[in-house]
Amino acid sequence: WLIAHLSLGHVNAEAGEAYSYLAAQQGGGWRVAASVGATLVGLAAGIVAGRWAARPQVVGVRHLRGPRLLEGQEALAEARRHAIQRKAGDKTNWPDFALPLIEAERVWLPKDVWSRSALIYGSPGAGKTVVITPAVSALIKWPKAKALVWDAKADYTAAFYGRRGVAILSPYDERSVVWDVGMDCRTPTDAQVLAAVLASGGGTSGSTGAQSDFFTQAATTVLIAALETIQAQHGTAWGWDTFAKMFSTDRASILKTLLDAGHAEVDELIGTNDAKSASIMATVGNAIAMTRTLGRAWPYRVDRPKRERFAVREWMRDDYDVRHRPRIVLVKGDDVPEVIGRCLVAMTNILAVGVNGLEDNERGRCLAVVCDEIAALKSRISIAELIGTGRSKGVVAVLGLQDLHQLVPIYGPDTTKALASMAGLHIVGRTNMGATRDEIAEHLGRRVVAVRPHGTQNSTAQEQEQPVVLGSYLSHDLGPFGRVVEHNPDGTKRTRPEGVRLLVHGLGPDVLRLEWPIAPLPRRAPGKVPARWTLVPEPTPEPIAEPAPTAEAEAERAEEPTAPATDAITASDAAHNVVPDAGAILTPGEAMPAIPEAPGAGVDMGWME
Repeated sequence: WLIAHLSLGHVNAEAGEAYSYLAAQQGGGWRVAASVGATLVGLAAGIVAGRWAARPQVVGVRHLRGPRLLEGQEALAEARRHAIQRKAGDKTNWPDFALPLIEAERVWLPKDVWSRSALIYGSPGAGKTVVITPAVSALIKWPKAKALVWDAKADYTAAFYGRRGVAILSPYDERSVVWDVGMDCRTPTDAQVLAAVLASGGGTSGSTGAQSDFFTQAATTVLIAALETIQAQHGTAWGWDTFAKMFSTDRASILKTLLDAGHAEVDELIGTNDAKSASIMATVGNAIAMTRTLGRAWPYRVDRPKRERFAVREWMRDDYDVRHRPRIVLVKGDDVPEVIGRCLVAMTNILAVGVNGLEDNERGRCLAVVCDEIAALKSRISIAELIGTGRSKGVVAVLGLQDLHQLVPIYGPDTTKALASMAGLHIVGRTNMGATRDEIAEHLGRRVVAVRPHGTQNSTAQEQEQPVVLGSYLSHDLGPFGRVVEHNPDGTKRTRPEGVRLLVHGLGPDVLRLEWPIAPLPRRAPGKVPARWTLVPEPTPEPIAEPAPTAEAEAERAEEPTAPATDAITASDAAHNVVPDAGAILTPGEAMPAIPEAPGAGVDMGWME
């Protein structure tokens, strides 16, 4: 009171006068001081109480039922519970086929787990290749295992080529085996499979939706007729160059060949000189461009040279000579993935059809298909048949993808939605924010927990349903971790992650967060050796003029609706592989703009003129 009295009286005259007046009203200065003190104490108590009430509530959560998220040693112990157990150095009673989940932790899963097939999700850099590489290495070590492996960056080629039983398949690599398409395309069903893959990449520019589907289906019909004609004429003694040469003449000659072979269905598709036929033939031309490339790389030879030939239908058989012939085929996609990817899709789909003729042998046979990015193949793999029918035949599919919505244009919305239910083992890496991340989190399941507010014993617990993993967990808690410093040969340093974290679902009901160490791949061979045919320039063929339309054709064309005309393709467009609009109406004698050729194409495409 004395301090307040003295300070207010000397520091501020107006405050001193107010204080003197208030003191006189209260009966003394000590009463004023008591009132002010009580007010300050109450204010401080209110602040403390407010902060206590506003603190984060500690909620007691107890798992009741449903799947759980396990981490650390608990997750590793659960994975080992489902793995094959053996002591170090013990090779007795070791099953014929097993693949590592985490090789460094000695977590090897039996063949029947992998036979349910695996889907690996994750954005670039999430660790899909880190998971797949030990499995590829294990397949190479087993003398009876067979595999088709997509090698997008030629990393597997550099690491494994030269090992016994390992071969390369790429028309752009000199070391490649020759895909014997005549042996693989023997039946009408094989022709349908191969034609569908070829036509899937042959859509015309400017065609969308139902119009594009019509041209693709029509082109597929023409290609099926051509393949069945070749089968009837040559049996299995033909190659890609045989197929391409059939389309090196004018349209009238192609039509006559197919009609003479009994394929009347093509007459209404390409039998008239109109815009529809031109668009269908343009779609066929885009598909044939791939066969021209393969024809130059792998021409058919009657004398069967020493260069190794490969056919999926021979490779899948139990009597296939795995000791002296390729059993692990690395399909290199580092050159032109659109062409090589369709090769892998065609071989995989032929496998999906061909395994129906094999006896059931899930545990004793291993036919693996490994691809870390199925969307990059640009064509549709028969996943349902491969996983569903192939399981009892020994087929193992290990497929990776970045975004589910990338698959919708290729597989359609229904198949894309059903994809998660087809595989029995799901491995999830870091996934960027988006619809795919939320869908994956939902697929991992939900659990029921008891929530007790404030963590007190007297409050009533409430049951709540929660997702096992939140979408944000997939973005921030997975992916690379740690850092390892390595020395380059020139003395400089480089850093790399120590390992990656991913989720595993399918080993029991729980979701496991496991860690994979990153081990750099060895380099045994060059990643690329250019094929000799790619180093030789291709001579430009003389164009074959299309016969001038007759008066009857002119009259029919005049009655049809006129499609918008397009300018001829420019040099800039050709450099970017822009396909001219094949729906443009051509005037008599006018040449149709040429379709850009695939690299190394060598068969005359004069029928497109």
